[in-house]
Amino acid sequence: MFEYTDYHTVFPAGAQVPYDRKRIHEIEARRKDLGGQLFMDRVLKALGISKKYVAHPSLVPDFADDIVITLVQHASDGDYDLALSYYHTVQPVLKSSKALELIFGAMAQTNVTEALLCSRTYPEYTRELLFRQLIAETLGSKSGQADELAFLPFDSLEEVWFEEYLSTGEGRNLKKAKDTLLVRKIASDRFGEIRTQRTSSQWGPVLEGIKLGIEGQFE
Repeated sequence: MFEYTDYHTVFPAGAQVPYDRKRIHEIEARRKDLGGQLFMDRVLKALGISKKYVAHPSLVPDFADDIVITLVQHASDGDYDLALSYYHTVQPVLKSSKALELIFGAMAQTNVTEALLCSRTYPEYTRELLFRQLIAETLGSKSGQADELAFLPFDSLEEVWFEEYLSTGEGRNLKKAKDTLLVRKIASDRFGEIRTQRTSSQWGPVLEGIKLGIEGQFE
């Protein structure tokens, strides 16, 4: 029996092209119209599959995890466009935690809002894990997404997770944890909670100004 879920069985070395000459010419013509490379050309190249498989009918969702893992791990210089394009185009149901963690990490480092919305599509337990990963990936990257994190439209549940992760959880040791919490409280008009809070010299003047303003209201 043909084992269609086995990667090497479906794509054996030296396999014949599955289409006739006319269909192959049509594919090549379309490739030229699109600047010499189809989207799937880029995907298959990253997977190490020969060009002749560009229209292979056996590229089914069973390999989605392998494809996602390969595309993310082989992304150069933090450019996850190909991996994310494949994920959004195919919309695969990922079966392994590794594939989900990798594609979500790529998403978090590319578009923090998109990653937040994606996390909300999962059950609460997985959603919380992804939310924590979102914070860790964002504050730990150099993509500039960290500046947006504190201003995201969290719901009440995410607000609790955010506070716990950065104040008492594993995220408290992240370099920007305290500053991010402070900015979140300022953005949420929670000025009363920051009257006694200490922060870095960067936010010192801002914090002092807020404290003086609060104290002035009580005089």
